[in-house]
Formats: sequence, C-alpha cells, structure tokens
Amino acid sequence: SVTGSVRHPGEYPLDDDMHLSDLIRAAGGLTEEAYTLQGELLRYTDNGKTLRDSILLAVQLGSTQGEGIPLQSFDELNVKRIPEWHEIRKVILEGDVRFPGEYTIERGETLSEVLVRAGGLTQLGHAPSALFLRESLRDQEAENIEKLRERLRSELAAIAFQKEVFTSDSSATIESLLSQLENTEAVGRLVIDLPAILEGVTDITLKDGDQLIIPPKPQSVTVIGSVNYPTSHLFDASLNRNQYIALSGGFTRNADKRQVYIVRANGQVDIEEHSRFFPRGGVIVAPGDTIVVPVNVNKIPSLKLWTVTSQIFYQIALGAAAVNSF
Repeated sequence: SVTGSVRHPGEYPLDDDMHLSDLIRAAGGLTEEAYTLQGELLRYTDNGKTLRDSILLAVQLGSTQGEGIPLQSFDELNVKRIPEWHEIRKVILEGDVRFPGEYTIERGETLSEVLVRAGGLTQLGHAPSALFLRESLRDQEAENIEKLRERLRSELAAIAFQKEVFTSDSSATIESLLSQLENTEAVGRLVIDLPAILEGVTDITLKDGDQLIIPPKPQSVTVIGSVNYPTSHLFDASLNRNQYIALSGGFTRNADKRQVYIVRANGQVDIEEHSRFFPRGGVIVAPGDTIVVPVNVNKIPSLKLWTVTSQIFYQIALGAAAVNSF
C-alpha cells in the first residue's frame, strides 16, 4: 500500500518482481509536494513467533537505487510532503490601485507588502472606504445568516400559534424584515483600517482568495430604514445625523429613535452613546456613511431578536452593494 503525497493513495496487488517504482507508478505518480529526498517503507518480517517484527526503511525516492527496491507482501510506503509546502496563493486587488489585478503571495505576506508591489493607491483611491473580503468569513457569515433565518421563522411560528394581535403596520414590518433576511447573501467582509495599515500602525496577514477593493472617495450619505423617504444625499459637512434623517422625511411611527446607528464606509458600525451632557444626533457623519434607523421592536412582541439582526443585515447588504458596484 502507499499513502501520502501520491495521486491515488491506497492498496495495490503485489505482482511478481514488483519494485518501489512500480507501486508509485500504479498510484499515479508523485504529487508536486512530494518530498523525494526521503520516503518511509514499513516492512514486516517473520520472526517465527505469533507477532511479526516491523522495520522502517528510509528510501530516496528520487534515485534509481531507491525506487528499484523489490517489494514484499504487506509493504507500506509513506511519501512525505515537502516541509512548509503550500499551494499557490493568490489575492485580488481591484479599484483605485495603481496596478490592480491578481497577485501571487508568499506564506505570511501582509496586505501592506502587496500594496507596495501594486504601486499603492491612485490619487482617487479612498483608503477609509476600503472593502476587504475573505472566503472563510463568507462561509461563516452564510452559516450565521441561516441560523438567524431559522430563529426568525421559529419566532413567527410562535407568534401565529399564540395568536398575538398585530396592527397592519406591524404585520407589514414583520414580512418586510423576513423578506430582507431571506434575500441576504453572505459577502465575507472583514472591517479593516486601511489608513492605519498604510501608515504602518497595524497590518493583516493575507490568505488565499482574499480580495481588496479600493473605491473612489464617496460624495453621498445614505439614510435607510424606518424613515419616510429612504434615499441618498450629497454630503454636507455642516449637517449632523438627525439633520440627514430630517432630509429623508423624518422618522416613521415604528422607528426606534434611540437605537439609530451609522454603518461607516469601511463597514464599521457606530452607535451613538446618549448623554445628558451632549445633544443627540450630534455624531459626526462622513462621506460614504449610511445612517440606519431600525424598527422599534418593543412595539412588535417577540421580535426583539431584530435589535441585533438588523445591524448584521445592513452590514452585509451594504458590503454586497459595494462589491456589486465594481
């Protein structure tokens, strides 16, 4: 039998005058990561007793002498892997990078190092709005979304069983929230501070399949959720959060005015801390920000799960919109 770095590991019949090279050939040959300087051949010998002795032989697979060893019954060949071997790793840089495209990376290479290879950002590139995607996070995100869907379906089923009374507005809100979550697809966004990375304050080690998108500087602020006219507005540095909400027609009846939050251009969520010393709505709004006005779940029995879920949903949805814009 043969195990390890061969194309088809397994057990093979022993033919007459069969050598180590014949076994490797039967297994489809060695793979690229096979360590040919040394393999291990486990051989059992009859010691005249109930148990057999085992002998571990070191063989040089890359030589005629090593692969010419005659095989015996029950021989086991283990083909080792080259130390620290890895498949080719690639990352993608898109948007306002001087030399966008696909880059092959070494193990342990960081984002700042690859950006140097790519010539850095263009003059139009906006580092605070960088979108970083990772495949492993996309899979984890998809799993979490499905769990949230199941929890919401369970809550809705419980509501129907208990025959709780809702207004038409509440029923419409529930259906809207469920529809939004059902249509949400995972993107695998990782919130990063690209300006800090470019300044050398922090960094991130890259993985195969990572993707960085650099958009141009945004010019708008978007208001969504429980407002009368969800829309985008041209950024005005003189306006605060509540003034942008007012431009969108103000809060609806089901709006939760105390839980308004902002999804920053890089995906970070900021929730204003209320204090008697500072006025509400005075949080700084930057270009590319999205102001989210959630539903007041206290007005909808059994739906307090959405206090957390809505933040997750809008983060994912905005990340997907940013990806689709390229």
